[in-house]
Amino acid sequence: TGLPFGDSGTCRLAEQLLSVMHQTYYSSKGSQSQVMVEAVNQARRFLREVNTTLATEPVRAGILCAALLRSSLLVVTSGSAFALVCVQDKVHMFPSDLENLAEADNRGVEIFRQNVGTGDTMFLGAGSWLANVSVRMLASVVAFVNEENCGDAADELYEQSGQSELPGLLVVLG
Repeated sequence: TGLPFGDSGTCRLAEQLLSVMHQTYYSSKGSQSQVMVEAVNQARRFLREVNTTLATEPVRAGILCAALLRSSLLVVTSGSAFALVCVQDKVHMFPSDLENLAEADNRGVEIFRQNVGTGDTMFLGAGSWLANVSVRMLASVVAFVNEENCGDAADELYEQSGQSELPGLLVVLG
């Protein structure tokens, strides 16, 4: 659902959520996964607080926090954010049921761990991608992207979506 206060309000809210996550991530104690879960939970709390002040429909947002530590990728999500990770020519979807991602707002925080290496790829995105580009197309791009064609692949995804403002990140690990 779009924010009721326009694009500048959307950007401001995104910056505030990022700030909450950043502050929590660097001030929390615990294991990497505990710190990331806490950062996502604090962002969820902040979003709930924002929603109590709105006279309109509540703002819904997918929240994702990812970290790469040596060869270990850790992704923590809440809501409609998702990750596609290609490791040794096999694409992993997180959460595994992307077709029902719209119902993810009712779930809590989910954690995905994957060992990765040089040449492996990932796409991290908002659930709004799935309304514009099929899971099959996204998975195909993740499966076949490499360092040489990554920029062109990202451009192609935006062209396929018909949108220029969808939040997403396509990465080839070096």
